[in-house]
Amino acid sequence: MDLQVKEYNELIVNCCKIILQSYSNLEFLLEEYDYNTSNRAEIDRNLISMAVASKKMLDLVNPLPTSGEIHGLAKEATTVDFQDEVLIVDKNHPKWNFIPWLKEKTCMIEEAIKKLMEFLEHNPDKLNLHPKTIMTSKKYIKV
Repeated sequence: MDLQVKEYNELIVNCCKIILQSYSNLEFLLEEYDYNTSNRAEIDRNLISMAVASKKMLDLVNPLPTSGEIHGLAKEATTVDFQDEVLIVDKNHPKWNFIPWLKEKTCMIEEAIKKLMEFLEHNPDKLNLHPKTIMTSKKYIKV
């Protein structure tokens, strides 16, 4: 069986560009952050773009199991393609497998985006900070 080589550079680079651009847009939108602002739709749109891009990268290195796999069938029995798992290697070092490294990085990106979404979903007026905190709740969310 021949090894099927696919280039994932473009997918990864495009997803990273989307995340970076959305982050830049959010930085601009959050300069004068107000929970009830009219820019809320634009903030949500950028958060969703970031989440979708990070999910695409995570699906590359950590795909969800098929329904057959969930019910105990072998992966080979549930897919038409009998190709092995995705291998991400460097051209200069073909024996090095970068999947664990890329999986760690994509998981960290996804976690950071989830935390950002969680912070921006909180109404700062209802946020209870420690009484000795030296910043306001709005400033805390912006930071």
